[in-house]
Amino acid sequence: MRKNEKLYAESLVVPFVLFLVLGIVETQGLGGMLTYPTAYTIKILLVGLLCACCWRYWIRLFPLRVTGKTALALVLGVLCTAIWVGLAMVPVSSPFMDSETARAAFNPFAAESGLSTVTAWAFWTVRMIGLALVVPLIEEVFLRGFLLRWIQGGDWMGLEVGAMTGLAWGALVFYAVVTHPEIIAAIVWFSLVTLYVQKTRNLWDAVAFHIGTNAGLGVWVLFSGQWGLL
Repeated sequence: MRKNEKLYAESLVVPFVLFLVLGIVETQGLGGMLTYPTAYTIKILLVGLLCACCWRYWIRLFPLRVTGKTALALVLGVLCTAIWVGLAMVPVSSPFMDSETARAAFNPFAAESGLSTVTAWAFWTVRMIGLALVVPLIEEVFLRGFLLRWIQGGDWMGLEVGAMTGLAWGALVFYAVVTHPEIIAAIVWFSLVTLYVQKTRNLWDAVAFHIGTNAGLGVWVLFSGQWGLL
């Protein structure tokens, strides 16, 4: 594996970077040529295809291990939806972004969206695939598979998932603040997941935790109408 170390490292980083780059295109809509639903769907399709290409490298680096702790992580993730929603209301925003620019807050069921009922539900399905499957995969693979290990230096690929130093904790907090407008919610939530994975040492537990929270958040928004959370 060592001779292909760069390729393995790139598989952890590139899908996340592509997601961020396409997010800019999604926001700008290519100068108005694309609607938000179309741009978002293209983004998820392209990133999803790249994930499929990288999957074999991920599995070699982190053998798929689904245990009772993985199921518990999924349940805890759903329960932590309440923590995220509650702390997102705390009026403290990231100095790097704000909720008005960081969140699309797009309601496909609103009259002004211009979508038919069928199209709105179709887009909602795509939105949930992105939120509850694609994002947990690429973010956890990047964050715990690469960033938190790489920043500790040395033979970072030999470190267990969940190994944390003070420097790694600092990187975790910085990542939460830079990538999420709801910084209190992000810091607390990412810390909870990290504490859990420190015990299990299993990347897929983090993914399951993330899936639970994001799926719960999507359902909450659908029924509460708090589209500013997405």
